[in-house]
Amino acid sequence: MVIRDSPKSCSSSSSPSSSVLILANRAFTRLELAIVVAVLAVLAALLIPAIAKWRKPALRITCTSHLKIAGLAFRIWSSDHMNLYPMQVLANRDGSLLFANATNTYRYFAAMSNELNTPTVLFLSG
Repeated sequence: MVIRDSPKSCSSSSSPSSSVLILANRAFTRLELAIVVAVLAVLAALLIPAIAKWRKPALRITCTSHLKIAGLAFRIWSSDHMNLYPMQVLANRDGSLLFANATNTYRYFAAMSNELNTPTVLFLSG
């Protein structure tokens, strides 16, 4: 920053000790810009592992929460159907007993779709 004194005026109204600060406009040089970019890159390199470390527990907590919601949906469904789960009730009575194999497990959740708020709880990440 450059500070310059203004030339003294000849008028008697201004005091001789007053000075006006004039700031000169100037831009970053290429070297200064390169230093700023390098410092930002170092800061990003230091912060990325910390953010990744915080992300794992957050995903675990989200997965646990989704499991809790799915379990609660099973309990709500079973309380509406004589304490039987979807896999214990026939399909013609809103259950999914006829689809009890490994390739049709989604039908258990389809039977209790009214109890689930959103289908994203069925996506377990982690």
